[in-house]
Amino acid sequence: MNHLSAEQVIKHLNLSPHPEKGYFIEKFRDRGSKSPDDRAPSTAIYYLLEGSVGYGEWHRVDAAEVWHYYAGAPLRNTRWRLRRGVAASQKPRRLDFDGNDCRSGVCREWGTTGLRRGDRGDVAEPEAK
Repeated sequence: MNHLSAEQVIKHLNLSPHPEKGYFIEKFRDRGSKSPDDRAPSTAIYYLLEGSVGYGEWHRVDAAEVWHYYAGAPLRNTRWRLRRGVAASQKPRRLDFDGNDCRSGVCREWGTTGLRRGDRGDVAEPEAK
């Protein structure tokens, strides 16, 4: 997938604009018991950021998040970097925890990740900072 352009990946994965910049599609929504604010117990998305848009918007992580690297440029978060490989400095999966402030971006053309939020986590409706 790395030889594709961002536009090709967006079309192939049927991604739509995300409220915090980039593109996404929800691939899973837990239909279990909803929280008092009517949010799903967990959700999962594909997420693509283009280097030309810079970093996404600042937001507060209000649920545990698990990020997975899929293709393209490494994803930079304000506290970590997500990339292909398993060396000490190269992690294909990262965790964020409830209460952290963060934003993410890519340094080059584009990067694609997966993001799963649990317990109150609705990826399509981030808590603005």
